[in-house]
Amino acid sequence: MAMSGEDSLRKLVEEGGRVKSQLTKFKNFCDQFGTTTAIDSLQERLNRNITLIDKFDAIQERIEALVAGSPEEEAHRQIRDIFETMYFDVVGRVRGYVQRAQNPMPSATTPQHSLRIATSPAMSETAAKVRLPSIPLPSFNGSLGDWVYFRDSFESLINRNEGLSNIERFYYLKSSVKGEAARALKFLAMSNENYSEAWKLLHERYEDTNELIDHHVGAIFDLPSVAKESPIELRQLLDDFNNNLSRLNR
Repeated sequence: MAMSGEDSLRKLVEEGGRVKSQLTKFKNFCDQFGTTTAIDSLQERLNRNITLIDKFDAIQERIEALVAGSPEEEAHRQIRDIFETMYFDVVGRVRGYVQRAQNPMPSATTPQHSLRIATSPAMSETAAKVRLPSIPLPSFNGSLGDWVYFRDSFESLINRNEGLSNIERFYYLKSSVKGEAARALKFLAMSNENYSEAWKLLHERYEDTNELIDHHVGAIFDLPSVAKESPIELRQLLDDFNNNLSRLNR
């Protein structure tokens, strides 16, 4: 007997729930024991859970196909967003633990005659908790004038980061693009295989050399004239000129 659409949806939701439970269990373990677990053991746990995103995607795509156009569509889209946020947060943190353990920062050698300052355990503990602020990713909404800056920044921060998988790069890319640029990627399912296609698609759409040259040359000629000798306005004019000129040289 063929399974009804409602029964199929319920079964898929149950399967997705089991995958979410596995991720939640992994996250809870890492929150409690991530920094104290032996690195080899932590790496094994990461390896076992790294495929959860692919399992979830396969189930969620079928769910979203069944609820397309229904009142439940938005709720299931939010479920995907919540899962992906949790997944990339915990996987990113665990990879960070492993990488820092395997490649510790070299300690600075103290010169023989340098001043030695005694530190109490409380001071050492405070220093150990200091964290640099996270680097915000650039955003891109399809404006041609912002493409070169976005492209170069994303290449440096994400594409050249060997600690990231393609699906993590895809997540960061989709989080960074807005408006027209986001619509260009809307119908590409998030997967390792589709990341290269997504980045190529943006390149083909915004990398047109002639259009970029026309845009930045036009922006230079359209710079407003300075009505009076105002240091602030002159500085702003110079900044705008140099920004557009630097884009032409890339």
